[in-house]
Amino acid sequence: MIAVHAGAGYHAYVTDYISVCKRACREGLQALVEGSALTGACRAIEVLENDSCTNAGFGSNLNLEGKVECDASIMTGDSSFGAIGAVAGVKNPINVAAKLLLEERKGTMSLGRVAPLFLVGDGARQYAKSYSLEIINPLDLITGDSMSCYLKYKKALDAAESMSQSPVYHCKPDGFAESDHRLDTVGAVCVDSHHCMSAGTSSGGILLKLPGRVGQAAVFGSGCWAVNPNDDDDHLPGVACSSTGIGEQLIKALMAMSCAKAVRRNSHSPTDALKHAFSDAFVGQCDDHLSQAGVVLLQYDSPVAELLWIHSTQTMCIGYMSIQDTKPKALISKGKKGSLTIGGAVRRLQPSCLQ
Repeated sequence: MIAVHAGAGYHAYVTDYISVCKRACREGLQALVEGSALTGACRAIEVLENDSCTNAGFGSNLNLEGKVECDASIMTGDSSFGAIGAVAGVKNPINVAAKLLLEERKGTMSLGRVAPLFLVGDGARQYAKSYSLEIINPLDLITGDSMSCYLKYKKALDAAESMSQSPVYHCKPDGFAESDHRLDTVGAVCVDSHHCMSAGTSSGGILLKLPGRVGQAAVFGSGCWAVNPNDDDDHLPGVACSSTGIGEQLIKALMAMSCAKAVRRNSHSPTDALKHAFSDAFVGQCDDHLSQAGVVLLQYDSPVAELLWIHSTQTMCIGYMSIQDTKPKALISKGKKGSLTIGGAVRRLQPSCLQ
């Protein structure tokens, strides 16, 4: 089974988001069936990165200098992890993160060097190039919509700073549309036929971020978390989690790890556990205008897979599919900004076709 999200924020172009989430589920599930939870999550996120409506890869928010810098991470249930941050000119950041994960699994490098888990900036770009991952002109990641949004906000920021004589880090001028305020980080969670879990996240970051800024999408424990089922005396379920929202706050909360661990400890009441963990880790810990976050979480306890999502924003886009479904389901979960909205879906998976 696989589930994806296209962020928590305000989704103005509903049809576009629904369409890309369905496509990501279909292609991600196919990759999962043919490969593993890792390949399924990566393929789903790659589809999301390639679509201009999301804030990841192509069409990402622009930083203060008008450039695209992306973050991404991927984790599997055996604690393997890979991440990149503030990277320019990489077509699919999630694939670079996955390559780091796979290379780290091999153990030490030549002369006993420790394999990296997390690379940033040009070092990450050169790493991708060395493994023949697709490198492109950084300008090719910019769309007309993302540039238009950048110019509008940059003009407002320049005016605000000229009046205040000091930097303004959080601004939203009166009259600007909610659709301009894009927080639609993308992610995926899944379980494969070997009961292995995987979770990943990819993001272009916050509009007008400082160059070199890294958000939760690349930070261990904050953007994604995965742990396989435990068949010993404790018999704990597998859990995979991906987060979205204001990265700085999610980093402080270790959002993905906090939610996943809480649900795993209280697996018989996962909805309550997720709600309490989300509230304790995030809501009330920051100013109202920064209280914007969402989480998608998959719990697997054979043969039942339970998908949950929660967000404090107006909307969150979610898609999901199992091999037993004839087509993917995608929806825009609607709520009120600053209050919690929670939803979910359950699938009883047959052992012969667990995916």
